[in-house]
Amino acid sequence: MFEWANTGGALYTVFAPTSAAFLAMVDADNEIADSDALLALPDLAEILTYHVVPGKVMAANLTAGSVDTLTPPAQLTVALPESGATINGNALAAQDIMAGNGVIHKIDAVLRPVTRTIVEKAAEEGLTHFVSALEAANLTDLLNGTDQYTVFAPNNSAFEAAVAALGEDVLAGLMDRPDFPEILKYHVVPMKVTVADLDGGQIATLHPTARITVAAVEGGGSVDGEMFTAMNIAAGNGVIHKIERVLMPVTMTVVEVAAEEGLTHFVSALDAANLTDLLNGTDQ
Repeated sequence: MFEWANTGGALYTVFAPTSAAFLAMVDADNEIADSDALLALPDLAEILTYHVVPGKVMAANLTAGSVDTLTPPAQLTVALPESGATINGNALAAQDIMAGNGVIHKIDAVLRPVTRTIVEKAAEEGLTHFVSALEAANLTDLLNGTDQYTVFAPNNSAFEAAVAALGEDVLAGLMDRPDFPEILKYHVVPMKVTVADLDGGQIATLHPTARITVAAVEGGGSVDGEMFTAMNIAAGNGVIHKIERVLMPVTMTVVEVAAEEGLTHFVSALDAANLTDLLNGTDQ
C-alpha cells in the first residue's frame, strides 16, 4: 500500500481535517465550548496522530482495508467506492498535496480514534457473559493486545441458552467444560473482518482445525447461518459482530460425519480404497 521514497528520513501520509471540520467539532460536542477548549483536550495529541499514517501513499495507491496509524492500536479504514476513496467514511476533499517528507490529503471531518480493546468494548456493549467467557478461556490478554482480531460475540441470552443446550446447570458449569476454550476460540478470527470484507466462504479461526462460514447478506452478514444483530462495533484492536447463538465447532472428520449420517457402505468403501487416513486428516 505504501510508496516509500529514499529521502533519508521518515515519510508520512496525513489525512488533515479542514478548518471547517475543527469548527464543526466544536459545534457538535457539548464538552468543547470553543476553539481554546478544543486545543486543551487531554487527548488532542492522540486525535491528531490518528490522522497520520507511517509511509507516503498517494491517493491512487490507496487500497481498501485497515491501516495502522501513529495512535496504536487504532486503525483507519480505507474504502474505495466509485465516487472516490474515503477514510472512515469521509471523502478526500483534496488529495496528493506534496511535502518534502510525505503527502497530505484533506478531509472534512476530525476523526476520533477508538483505542478501547475488544475486551473493553465488549464490556461497554453489555456483553458481560462473553467477557467472563474470554477470561475462562484465557483469551483476555490476547484480545487486550495490539494485534487485530474479529470476534463473533454471543449475547448474554445466547450463553444462557447454551447452558441448557449443553446439559449444564449454570453458566459456570459451561465455562468449566474442558472443551470450552476451543468453543470460544471458534468465535475469534485472527484478523479484522468488517461486513464490507465478507466475501463468503470459510475462514480460519483460533480453533486449531474448525473454520467458520461467513456470508454477506442484505443489510448485514452471517456466521454459520447466524445473522449479526449488531455489526462493525469498532475496537482499537479489531471489530465485534454480535450474534444470538453460541457457535459450536464441527471437529469430526469427513469419515466420522459420514458414519454418523449412516453412510456405512461409503465408510467401508473408503477403507477398502485406503482413503480413510486421508479423510481423517486435517487438510480441507
